[in-house]
Amino acid sequence: MYCRLAQYPISLKHLQLALTMMREFGNRNNEAETLKALAELHYKIGEPDQAMKYCEQVLAITTELGLPLVKQCEEIQLKIQN
Repeated sequence: MYCRLAQYPISLKHLQLALTMMREFGNRNNEAETLKALAELHYKIGEPDQAMKYCEQVLAITTELGLPLVKQCEEIQLKIQN
């Protein structure tokens, strides 16, 4: 929600907290979703290198677990590369 309102610092804080929680709980599916959201956010705020790092983590998890986020993450990567 904060991201849609362009309140990126608040979004970043909440997403980082969510990522920590997902990792602590061992919830890999939601960890991947959170990493994807972080990748999108970093892309929006002009930090493509950080966005790419998050995408790489998403791809590793989605490949391992067979999650359907691969295509979405690859789309983010294409945006970054162009």
